[in-house]
Amino acid sequence: MSQQEFGLYTYLFYIITTLANLLTFGFDTAQSKLFFDENQRKGSLLFTINTFVFGFLIFFTLLVSITGIDQWIFERIISTPGFSFDSYRVSFWLYVALNIATVFMNVFFLVSERIQLYQYFNLARIFLVNGTVISVFLYWQAPFDNVIFRISLEAILGSFVFGVLYMKYAQNFKPIFNKELLKDALNIGLPMMGSNAISIIYNLSDKYFLQNISGMESLAIYNLSLMLSLPISLIFTSFNTLWIPQFFKEKNLKINYQHTLKFLPLFGLGYAILLSLIWGGVWFMLKANLVAQTYTPILWLLPIVFVGKTFDVFCHLFSNFIIYLKMTQVSFKLTLLFGIMALTLNFLFIPKYGIIASSLIILLVPLCRLAVLIRFIRQQIQNFHD
Repeated sequence: MSQQEFGLYTYLFYIITTLANLLTFGFDTAQSKLFFDENQRKGSLLFTINTFVFGFLIFFTLLVSITGIDQWIFERIISTPGFSFDSYRVSFWLYVALNIATVFMNVFFLVSERIQLYQYFNLARIFLVNGTVISVFLYWQAPFDNVIFRISLEAILGSFVFGVLYMKYAQNFKPIFNKELLKDALNIGLPMMGSNAISIIYNLSDKYFLQNISGMESLAIYNLSLMLSLPISLIFTSFNTLWIPQFFKEKNLKINYQHTLKFLPLFGLGYAILLSLIWGGVWFMLKANLVAQTYTPILWLLPIVFVGKTFDVFCHLFSNFIIYLKMTQVSFKLTLLFGIMALTLNFLFIPKYGIIASSLIILLVPLCRLAVLIRFIRQQIQNFHD
């Protein structure tokens, strides 16, 4: 896969994951909260939110596909010459559906404390799906466009791995569509959906400006550094798997706040060690010519991205308080504020400074958001216990 092809693939990958987060309707957050509040109706809750979301997804996919709206949009936000979304449509929407279902299933495994199933699924995705795809590209020439082939292969293999464990998830459904639970889920989820809508600006505007100004080659370098930082999110998610049930069970927010603060230096130290290992691995691969020398800028880019992503997971850690207090509208307002901030900075600086600006912006924005979030939570804790 050439550097330009890799840039296009990673751009589509981030569009897929961002769109999937939007189309969950924020029900991943609602599922986390209501799962503990609705002991007698858990099965109905799971059935209701899954039926609603996937019913809407089928309608939405058919609508944009028949009208060609999706093709019109994507061919204007992707600047690759000769790009035709029509060739990607089936694999793209299958991948979106797979990501949505994965989010719901992972949340269920987390809140129900079925850690082994969660770990099995994610290990299978990492080693079976990614390992197979990489092996195919190393030893077999793709029969058609490399990007389409890779997305299609990942979607098909991911569906197979997902389908096995989804049966475990579906066994907990109680086939009763409960409008009352749907209303409760929407009350919690829609502000989060609004946040996810604004996050499209935050997650994609840097990539949009970068590929327009510097081309897919620069975007490939930038996105590879982001993908190398994914272990930060995986480690945090695994930790939050264990922490969320304890967090929601604790009724004293001051105790939760004190525990949360203690986690920060531990995460910081762990991520510093992880950065050293990944950076060393990239350096070795460049020196051994296992990776094209055009990817050398990753060596200075990776530390900046790692620090920015660390601040980002700290924001998610403190967002547990927002969910606990059922103040998801605050999350929407913060996302709107910092989405506008990110868009403005991207618009002003990426055209002039390129990849340097984009990397510094993804460090600055979550740092500012974290500072505001901590200040707000401290005020709420004081009010909560007064």
